[in-house]
Amino acid sequence: LGIGITDQVSLEPFGRYSEKERNAVSNDETGRRGDIGLRSTFAWNDKTEISVFGQGTVALSGKRAADHRGGIGGKRQLNEKVDVAGEMSYGSLGFDATATLGYGPTADDRYYIGYRLDAERQDSAGWPYDLTGRDLGSIVAGARRRFSEQWSAYGEDNYDMFGERRSLTQAYGVTYTPDARWSFGGGLEVGTVYDNTINPGSGSKNPDFDRKAISLSTNYRGSDNIDGKAKGEMRFDDSEDNSRDADSYLLSAALGIKTSEDWRALASFDIVLSNATDTTRDGEYVEGSLGFAYRPAKSDRLNGLVKYTYLHDLPGADQVSIDGTSNGPAQRSNIFSMDGNYDVTRRVTLGAKYGVRIGEQRERDQGANWESSIAQLGILRADYHVVHNWDALLEARALWDAGAGTADYGALAAVYRHLGGNMKLGLGYNFGRFSDDLRDLVHDDQGVFINLIGKL
Repeated sequence: LGIGITDQVSLEPFGRYSEKERNAVSNDETGRRGDIGLRSTFAWNDKTEISVFGQGTVALSGKRAADHRGGIGGKRQLNEKVDVAGEMSYGSLGFDATATLGYGPTADDRYYIGYRLDAERQDSAGWPYDLTGRDLGSIVAGARRRFSEQWSAYGEDNYDMFGERRSLTQAYGVTYTPDARWSFGGGLEVGTVYDNTINPGSGSKNPDFDRKAISLSTNYRGSDNIDGKAKGEMRFDDSEDNSRDADSYLLSAALGIKTSEDWRALASFDIVLSNATDTTRDGEYVEGSLGFAYRPAKSDRLNGLVKYTYLHDLPGADQVSIDGTSNGPAQRSNIFSMDGNYDVTRRVTLGAKYGVRIGEQRERDQGANWESSIAQLGILRADYHVVHNWDALLEARALWDAGAGTADYGALAAVYRHLGGNMKLGLGYNFGRFSDDLRDLVHDDQGVFINLIGKL
């Protein structure tokens, strides 16, 4: 994504957006933050690279703290087998640093050891726990090896020094690629969190707990117009007094089929189930979707997508719901949507979207009743291709909520910068309270936003 200035100097824009919400175990700041920045890299020679960067917070809400930051970094190929890399920065949230030493005796083997101190982590949203004491960072050491064209494996140890809680985790994985179409993977993670903090209620030391996780995955990308992927994971937490026991299960799958030169069918499925010794971490999340995309092979002036989504989102008391908050309601929704774009000229594209949600929702309080949740969304938009790498966007939006008997209207404006041929970064402002996602039941989306879009 870098923009070449000279043979030695390049510029690379970057951005980041995050949300944090107060939950049952955290007293951290809440709200949203968007950062954008620019990195300048100087290639001293073919073995040495030096960079400087700066970033600023351009979107901020709630009680989030800004993170204006500047830093330097670099990497050096010491010889044919050994390389080093590092970065240091200082900003509103404090000091941040990374350092890595790598050794590659052959093209198929790599060993590494590194250190990471993340200033953002000290402001984390309480998962898996708040910081008590001083964060001393983490040390990571590992190895990766390719045994043949079909088999590769890795192993990694991570010692985390997050204040009064220290953890040691080992991760192992293997990948099998029998041919160009198929790949299979498996992973195992085992670790222990040593918790030296004191429970204020009992006055005793909080219990340590062990964590074990296993995962399996497969990917298929063939020449028969079919591609898909699937992954399953199980994770088990086990504490000394059973107070931190938790079992979690995840299954994710996606499938794409090119049914003709102009049509493509898309399907996906995600399920996350968790249960614990208390109800705060119990949760159920199931989402499935089926869509049909239209993009004519002979002319791409008209593009369209028709999609159906089923959502079953029953978060626990301290879990984040689909809207990205820990106070959003539970919901069971059926969502239908149609979206299309048409290139009027080389510079102007007009688009529209219509969606309807039919379902029910309830608050997270014990004994809350399910209530009808029916809404319709309409959007009209216009894109203008200003110059080679810049686009402007305007949208008019309307949301009709049948349950509340209300109609909300909004508008959105944004400017996008193309980063290469497959990605663009946008900065804009949403003048309305709601988003274009009918799964989002919490209307708190007004304000500045950053959007990163990938294109095939």
